[in-house]
Amino acid sequence: MHGRSLIRTIDVGVAGGIILLLILVSVFAWVARIADGQAQVNETVFIRSEFENAVERFRERVSSEQQSASNWIDGNARDRAFLPDAAGQAIDMRSGSRATLVFATTADQARLRIASERLRLFNSNERKVEFVLAGPPGNESIVLATRWPQAREPGLALEIIDHLEVAARLERFGIQLRPPARVEVPVKAENSFQLISLVGDAVTTLQWNGHRVGVFVQRSVLPILMAIFAAGLLILSMLRHRWAHARAEFMTELADIRRQASTDVLTGLPNRRALFEFLSEMPAELGRLPGSILMMDLDGFKWVNDTKGHQVGDDVIRKAAALFSKVLAPGFVSRMGGDEFVAVMPEVLSEQRLQELHAILLTQLQGAIEPDPRHERIGVSIGAVLLPEEGVDGEELLRLTDIALFFAKSRGRGLAVSYDPSMKSEASLLRVMERELRDGIGRNEIVLNHQPIVDAISGETYGYESLSRWYHPTRGLISPNEFIPIAESSDLIIHLGNFVLDQALAELGPLPGVTISVNTTGRHLLSPNFVENVRTLLHKHQVEASRLCLEVTETSLLSDGEKVASVMADLQQDGIRFAIDDFGAGYASLGYLLKFKFDILKIDRDFIAALDDKPESSMIVMSVVSLARSLGMRVVGEGVETAAQHRFLASAGCAGLQGYLFGRPAPIAQVLENSGASDNPNSAAERNARPAAMAAA
Repeated sequence: MHGRSLIRTIDVGVAGGIILLLILVSVFAWVARIADGQAQVNETVFIRSEFENAVERFRERVSSEQQSASNWIDGNARDRAFLPDAAGQAIDMRSGSRATLVFATTADQARLRIASERLRLFNSNERKVEFVLAGPPGNESIVLATRWPQAREPGLALEIIDHLEVAARLERFGIQLRPPARVEVPVKAENSFQLISLVGDAVTTLQWNGHRVGVFVQRSVLPILMAIFAAGLLILSMLRHRWAHARAEFMTELADIRRQASTDVLTGLPNRRALFEFLSEMPAELGRLPGSILMMDLDGFKWVNDTKGHQVGDDVIRKAAALFSKVLAPGFVSRMGGDEFVAVMPEVLSEQRLQELHAILLTQLQGAIEPDPRHERIGVSIGAVLLPEEGVDGEELLRLTDIALFFAKSRGRGLAVSYDPSMKSEASLLRVMERELRDGIGRNEIVLNHQPIVDAISGETYGYESLSRWYHPTRGLISPNEFIPIAESSDLIIHLGNFVLDQALAELGPLPGVTISVNTTGRHLLSPNFVENVRTLLHKHQVEASRLCLEVTETSLLSDGEKVASVMADLQQDGIRFAIDDFGAGYASLGYLLKFKFDILKIDRDFIAALDDKPESSMIVMSVVSLARSLGMRVVGEGVETAAQHRFLASAGCAGLQGYLFGRPAPIAQVLENSGASDNPNSAAERNARPAAMAAA
């Protein structure tokens, strides 16, 4: 994008440069032409004035020496002559006069007689001057002739213009005057001046080489300009080639980054972000084209993940992803997160076809994943929405599939259920769950397990993250992934959040110096009197504000970001810290790191789990750590299960670590026992004995 704009800018710049150069050259040539034309005019005027001055001086000398012809020729006998009318046909000039040599031929003498006859037509007192060209070819001379005013000795006064003297004088001004030419040239010819006779005939033409600055500059400067411009074009072409190559590499890297950003690290499938982009690209078609959307959830996965570790759980996720991609092809299969997958199918699945597809998935899934004799096989529950479904967009379709999946799981799991409009009454079911959850909070069915957070270098525990668990009296353990969304759909999330925060401070407050991390949501943060309530609870349990860290997920920041930032700022002034949880798993936007001033960044466990078999994950983790540290944030890695992961994260710059390698979430009684504080008078061991026993079971 930016690379393409840069190259286009270069192309436009080159084209503009060429056009500008052409304009400048044209203007330059035009100005030079005007300058040279003006110089030519000035030179013509100057040369004309030279000859006019010569004529005027000739007249003045004739006037001053009108006593006798001898006075005329005595001063400059070589350049002057007097031709009496009595001479007749022969030219009688005194020896030694240059005029004798100039008019040596009959043709030259004939021209002189013609000039004399022309002058007779005018009154001698007017002193008309005629030009006569005479002399051998290539060495002609211009002769000035006028009638002598003395009546007793009428005749012609002649004076030869010294052409060399005039040429020398003009050369000082850069004008090289050529000898007079007998051959006439057009009057408007450049660098020429014609001497016109008394009757309007052209006697001769004077030509010269003028001083042409424009021509000189064009011939000397323009090649240099063209060479510079050619060199500039060559350099720009080379730069463009390099930029184009760099842009191609950048676009390749950008496409790879976008692919990684839209790809689930663990499975290689499109992630939640890619799914929403896929749905947003065809909002109109979803209401018209036939098709189906399936949401699939693995049954029994939590038990595998909790008892065998995340490595085994990740292997189950990868196998399930490969199976879904194979069986549901050519549908668009993506991983929403955890053990939840979504497939957009290009066909409308009938109820029979849906059940057949579910049976195939279930059979192949159980065949691909080795069963555990202590637990039921891994299964799959499916919620489906069959298109076309009128008046809904992609996100609404996902909500409907989630409702269908909820029904499939609530009816015993291992089922495939198609959405039916009657399921909109699921709101009543949610209300039942909400009511049971509300009652469960009052009956202490919600308990906390605390997972240690250790220093990446020393390995010492410096804090705990408090995680809520719901022990339903009939349904057993219910995952937070199930009851947190129910709480978020109503104001119950506020009561639940206050309850969890109160319990965490009560249970971990007595442990001196231990940081207490509690998850919160955007809706909880924006609840009325949230800031005052947090301050009240800190005062109630005598816990320093600096020990409390509120963890916020990326999805909680999608709406009312300005208000969330304001609440965070108020509490941070008290010393409370904020952490962005599961960074990279949701809508991962770097803008959140600038808009919201977090103190801690927690890297999502999927990136940590992929360190062992995906080299690109290490680059992502190192980039995130470097970015967070440059913004002044501490980094905590989640889901650490191996010593190799521990070493890598510590060397990468993570300040804290959290995962099964350091301890599983445990009730407060076990935490106090491990910390040596079981005899603390504020211990909650007895209060949590039943939930702890249930967790152990």
